[in-house]
Amino acid sequence: MEPDKERYTALISVYGKENFSFFETALNSIQLQTIRPTQIVIVKDGPLDDQLEKVIAKFKIIFLKENIECIIKENKVNRGLGYSLNKGLKFSSEELVARFDSDDINEPKRMEKTLEVFQSNKTLSVVGSYIDEFNEDSKVPLTKRTVPVTYGKIKSESNSRNPMNHMSVTLRKIDIEKVGGYEDVPYFEDYYLWMKLIKSGYKLVNIPEVLVHARANASFYKRRTGFSYLKKEIHFQYLLVSGHMISGLVFLRNIIMRGGARLLSPKKIRLIYRLLRKD
Repeated sequence: MEPDKERYTALISVYGKENFSFFETALNSIQLQTIRPTQIVIVKDGPLDDQLEKVIAKFKIIFLKENIECIIKENKVNRGLGYSLNKGLKFSSEELVARFDSDDINEPKRMEKTLEVFQSNKTLSVVGSYIDEFNEDSKVPLTKRTVPVTYGKIKSESNSRNPMNHMSVTLRKIDIEKVGGYEDVPYFEDYYLWMKLIKSGYKLVNIPEVLVHARANASFYKRRTGFSYLKKEIHFQYLLVSGHMISGLVFLRNIIMRGGARLLSPKKIRLIYRLLRKD
């Protein structure tokens, strides 16, 4: 790969309730990439505890020693993932910006394979991949989340499901900015961004390979149930139909199918997730 095609910014947001050990592991998996970032932007989403601050200080030294520019930005209060990623994008100096989650583990060749796809097709705006999920009690993957690979499949399936694994994506910064970036749509910031990109004709693809190992515990499923989450689901679907991204019929179908599922117990939601994600 040509040297100038190996450049990218690593963008990561971290908040106060994050486990410092998981965060350290996530940063270590960035450092171990076969193609390392030329820049890393860390956004502190509100105040962090001393242990998290020590992890940031430690890796800032490590990255600087490897000639990786390290930029640290902070929100005075917790503002959420979308706000933090938008903030980080503003300080990203590279054309391509890779999103890394603060508690996931990335395969060493994640970025090497992602950059190869971008180099093979200059029209792409987003490249993601499959992921698998595990919890802190088990090193064995619990589920595998496969997603549509081609742009055509992504476009057709986006009406009913999130077609990208957010923690796996690398973004072409200028294209994200052209559609307004992330918006304040709690739990659906990424999904809404994909829908805006698709509506505007930008291309998204996925690599059919697990490149990120994502943590998912009981709280992950609990957050996706109840009336509070149902209200957010309805609001998101309303944004899609009012923005002419889905039809009225699809809106009604999604409210019934997706909305109804939000009233199930976390245990049943977990079972549904596993069935839907079974390879």
